[in-house]
Amino acid sequence: MKQSKYFFVISICLFTLCLNACDKDESLVETNIINGHEWVDLELSVKWGTCNVGAISPEEYGSYFAWGEIEPKSIYTRQNSKTYGKEIYFIEGDPTRDAATATWGEGWRMPTKDEMQELINCCKWEWIAQPGKKGYKITSKKNGNSIFLPAAGYYSKKFLKDTDTFCYYWTSTPVYNSLRQYNAYYFFNCWGYPTINDSDRYYGLCIRPVVK
Repeated sequence: MKQSKYFFVISICLFTLCLNACDKDESLVETNIINGHEWVDLELSVKWGTCNVGAISPEEYGSYFAWGEIEPKSIYTRQNSKTYGKEIYFIEGDPTRDAATATWGEGWRMPTKDEMQELINCCKWEWIAQPGKKGYKITSKKNGNSIFLPAAGYYSKKFLKDTDTFCYYWTSTPVYNSLRQYNAYYFFNCWGYPTINDSDRYYGLCIRPVVK
């Protein structure tokens, strides 16, 4: 009789532990996904998405956007740019200007210049040159988590250039310098060195979203 009682108590305890474990796992999955898109915590000021806008896996290039536009197009020129020559100060989180917000929904947005610089400074950058997977594995120096940025190149006019060689990714930060006021900041790898530069807004670049 005592053995039966002890078995019953132990069974209840094990059942409770299993329920708690399941709840914990389910909660973990929910917290890593927002609007159907997954993020990775690198212990930085923002969490980084695992894919580019328009991609369904980390290795895919995804879609290309002119800066401040929310739809990809077949040709990228200064003449058909919607933001070139306009005085624009902030686009992050604006669904009419930010392709990440417009495509992935509220909460997601393009990274700022400072957030991209933080990614450069606080992570280890390792070039991956495997077939079908060329780009950077970016590993946090704080917790060891990582994301992958494919070398997606960029569009100029109707031509896709520098794939498998260079990464080009827009930030949401425009240039305020009066001499280059129609430019915007972007990330690229200058022969193995990740850096930030500025360029004309009409080029078609990829976007890697972030979320708070």
